[in-house]
Amino acid sequence: MALQEKSAVKVVFGAMTFGREGTEQTRVHTLEDCSAILDIFQAHGHNEIDTARFYGEGTSESFLGNLDWQKRGIVMDTKYYPTAGRQLPKSNAPEEGWRHTPEHLRQNLMDSLKALKTDNVDMWYLHGPDRTTPDTQDKFIETGSRFDPSRWQGKMYRMRYWNDAYFDALDILRPVAKKHGLTEAECALRWMTHHSLLKREYGDGIIIGASSTKHMEENMKLLDDPNPLPDEVVQALDAGWEKVKGISGKYWH
Repeated sequence: MALQEKSAVKVVFGAMTFGREGTEQTRVHTLEDCSAILDIFQAHGHNEIDTARFYGEGTSESFLGNLDWQKRGIVMDTKYYPTAGRQLPKSNAPEEGWRHTPEHLRQNLMDSLKALKTDNVDMWYLHGPDRTTPDTQDKFIETGSRFDPSRWQGKMYRMRYWNDAYFDALDILRPVAKKHGLTEAECALRWMTHHSLLKREYGDGIIIGASSTKHMEENMKLLDDPNPLPDEVVQALDAGWEKVKGISGKYWH
């Protein structure tokens, strides 16, 4: 079903927005809408999906399982997140939380495969570290906004991005982007595809999300754009980075 990719870097669809209504982070709540988003994604030549057992309290995987992803020729990746000792929303975890014990690893892998209606996935990641379990084992197995302080996700992103340093960086970028007829999102996606260290030949990829078919189509068009950003915009992004690099969190997943 997938056509030839046009983007400079491999693009992976992050299915965190798929899932049952009322669960954290989900934005797309019907199989019909999910299918339409995947149609657009594949029409632009892409076929890899990234989901997680944690997303939508397990319903992101269930939705994908009901969408016959194998028949679409999709490559599926999923992840397991250890919840023990973390202040997180309701999930499918036991009261004491999930850990990286052999028993919990095996159970979550089996649960993911069952939800996805398959006996294998391309990649299965450990979504985050579990400091309570030794690394060496013998065996292994729509409410609110992103910045809503009343939600756990909103608290996290608000603390990370809602501060003067990031506002100052945006003040540098916005007038330059507007001068060249660009949105902030376009600057971000085109910078990653044309100016970052990401390379298709190294197996690098960009994981994107979407909350609607319009959102997906816009993202795909931006990622397919073969043109690098104007030098003035790149310089503004570099200047913005100088404002935030001292407080930017390290990505530890």
